[in-house]
Amino acid sequence: MSEEAMLIDRIKNVSLDGTLNKLNESQRHTVEKLQRLQKSRDDLEVAYNKELNELRAKYDRLFQPIYEEREKVLTAPSGNEKGTPSLPKFWLTAMKNNNTLRSIIEFRDEAVLAYLSDVKAEFLEPLKQESFRIVMTFDENPYFSNKQLTKQYNMKVIDGEVEALLQGTEATEINWYPDKDVTRQTVTKIQRHKRTKETRTKTEVEDQPSFFRFFTTQEVPSNEALTRMTKQEIAELEMYVEEDYDIGIVIRVGGCAAGVCVTGWQDKLIPEAVYWYLGVAEDDDMDEEDDEEDDEDAESYGNSDSNFSESN
Repeated sequence: MSEEAMLIDRIKNVSLDGTLNKLNESQRHTVEKLQRLQKSRDDLEVAYNKELNELRAKYDRLFQPIYEEREKVLTAPSGNEKGTPSLPKFWLTAMKNNNTLRSIIEFRDEAVLAYLSDVKAEFLEPLKQESFRIVMTFDENPYFSNKQLTKQYNMKVIDGEVEALLQGTEATEINWYPDKDVTRQTVTKIQRHKRTKETRTKTEVEDQPSFFRFFTTQEVPSNEALTRMTKQEIAELEMYVEEDYDIGIVIRVGGCAAGVCVTGWQDKLIPEAVYWYLGVAEDDDMDEEDDEEDDEDAESYGNSDSNFSESN
């Protein structure tokens, strides 16, 4: 059966609650014609994306020598400085000038990020421009032993879809040195016995907000697994996945993925890093945030201590 015939067959077998069942025979034929036209348009979009990806892949290759030269310039030795000796804290400064990235950088992260020497992104299959990997290279530091931290976004075009969809992420496990893990905190709590009123102290290690939580592996649940989740669990998962993906898009080499396109200076850390360092780049959402400030208080983008347990 041809794709067109299969499409028409699906239309004819729509459930009784579907829109088509509310139409008369003539109107249904009209919809079928529109569907065929839409299919022609979708085929052209697939061809367009293929050619566009080939063009992007070509220029990605041309950009790489420039990024490599930038790394050499930034990491040229200068005194006892680490990370980017010629411009100390270059990447930290650039990231803090971006609203999205600044929102996940805690004060305790800054000392670690000062050792960041380079940030790169690469597509796993350049001609497809779907799955991609972010690579952060660190100078030798007192916090962890990893030379590089990576975050990979696994994308896939599902049958019937035009855009690639996120299937999950894979991240480097950070090998923290003892007592240097900025994603965890030691909390001392005072407990009182209900009957004797005696007190004792209890020490626990708890999670805390950190930029380095970005390096977390996350699988997107299957449809079957989603049916077993509550609405609240699904909403929380969607929020986490969306925010995590947005961060990846902000960092990487621009372009489009999963329907998200980045143009100009906005939200492109790697290609325009020096603009972010100088503070002359602007976020896409600046105007929107200015409008919202007239109606409501500024929101906290993950820097809240509300998840901390009380301690003395």
